[in-house]
Amino acid sequence: MRRKNKKLIFSILGLIIAAAVAVTSTYAWLSMNSTSTIEGFNIDIGNNRKLLISFTGEEGSYKAYMTSADIQDYLAGKYGEDFSLYPAQSADGIAISGLGGEEASYISFDLYFQSNVKSDIYLDANPDATYVRSSRKSGSGVGYVRAWKDIPAGSYGQHGHIQSGQEIVAHAKDAVRISFMGQEGAVIWYPNPHTGYNKDINLHDEPGFEPKNLALDYLNEVYGYSLAVPEYYLNKNFSTNFYNPEAGNYIITDKLLSLEYDEEKEAYCGRLIVNIWLEGWDGDCFDSITEDILTIGMQFNSLTMPQQEEPEEPGEDPGEEPLPDYPLWESNKAYQQGSYVIHNGRVFYARYYAKAGDEPGIVGHPWQEVTDEWRPYNLYEEGDEVIYNGRRFRARYYTVNEEPGLLTSPWQEITDEWRPFNVYEKDDVVIHNGSQFYARQDTKNQEPGLISSPWQEITDEWRPYNVYLKNDEVCYNGSRYRAKYWTQNDPPDENPNIWQKI
Repeated sequence: MRRKNKKLIFSILGLIIAAAVAVTSTYAWLSMNSTSTIEGFNIDIGNNRKLLISFTGEEGSYKAYMTSADIQDYLAGKYGEDFSLYPAQSADGIAISGLGGEEASYISFDLYFQSNVKSDIYLDANPDATYVRSSRKSGSGVGYVRAWKDIPAGSYGQHGHIQSGQEIVAHAKDAVRISFMGQEGAVIWYPNPHTGYNKDINLHDEPGFEPKNLALDYLNEVYGYSLAVPEYYLNKNFSTNFYNPEAGNYIITDKLLSLEYDEEKEAYCGRLIVNIWLEGWDGDCFDSITEDILTIGMQFNSLTMPQQEEPEEPGEDPGEEPLPDYPLWESNKAYQQGSYVIHNGRVFYARYYAKAGDEPGIVGHPWQEVTDEWRPYNLYEEGDEVIYNGRRFRARYYTVNEEPGLLTSPWQEITDEWRPFNVYEKDDVVIHNGSQFYARQDTKNQEPGLISSPWQEITDEWRPYNVYLKNDEVCYNGSRYRAKYWTQNDPPDENPNIWQKI
């Protein structure tokens, strides 16, 4: 008997959401007239042909991708053209309620999965693949509050010192929560636990932990309230992630869904309910997230369940796994879109009509090889992932015949290590030469650790290439110093006019 394949097969499903948040209340904690307006919503499936998705689960509705128009029409039909969100709260990701007894307002939709293999669905938690980002809406007024006291660096998990009277601007991306409801309950995803003003979450596991929440402290200390966050919020009721060496990427620890065989559809199927809300108890959920534009990426992994091993007959060589039962490509035959063939020991499918003589494996021909490895003749869409020279890359936009790992190519390597060909956005964190850096601005091909580069090393020690603002504190030669104003490459012990020894 031939041993059945035990390899874990990961299929990729990408989900990208673009939404605009327009919060109009002064503080989400007390006033329930804050609204978040959804302007755009896009879903895409990556380089995977085994996993299909649908909003309804009806026959004929499953697709390998959904256009922006498909999704906007669906949401408009469900919520109306002018649907708005209010800050909400949820302890379990299932029951979502409004603050102050108000009716909850949040996005909720179904995702139906279909596959030709029995699979478990996980959320890929690699921050380069699954993320929530935000930017300010063009032409909008910037919302902020002013610091009511001097706030030392790290007090609320923020990088730098905040001087009394300084503007404090939060970001909507840090207040978003997303839950996934499957057969076994809900999994809550907290996209950005290590940014923003939520020290209660960021440092919960550290010795000497002291809860800190900027928005709550602002209301209590400035306006005399006695508000306290609910217990669930301090209990880290969201999922963590881990690196899975067999998958070669990060996945959320908790399984979202198990696909079960549907005899009528003759496929493995399952349903997730996805909920998206602004967590009202989040330290970033106040007026400075007014009119932020959210971009949300959710990439799912389909983990094929391993088959039980059957004993081998004595003397039998298990050999290689047989190829699927597809026909061999014939040069004198034309093929319709979606046709599968085998050519030179590899499986291909036709992206569109292939006329006679269109040989698979040639750049410009309509054939796509079914493989995780990069191929110059394969076509890749934004968000598709490949493996090249043992490393995983993601396409930033449409590409064909552009080799990963080159400065001119549109491929982003999925790694925490800095790469000169990767594109980084403001606040992205990388590792370089064993140290952590965050980007002060968008950057590419600017090496961390150089005075001319926009990277800030995350350390209390003074660094010549770091930029320091007024009241930032550093350690230098065993002493502590505070900056009197903006400075870079000015050693503290040589510049008493710039640095004050503490």
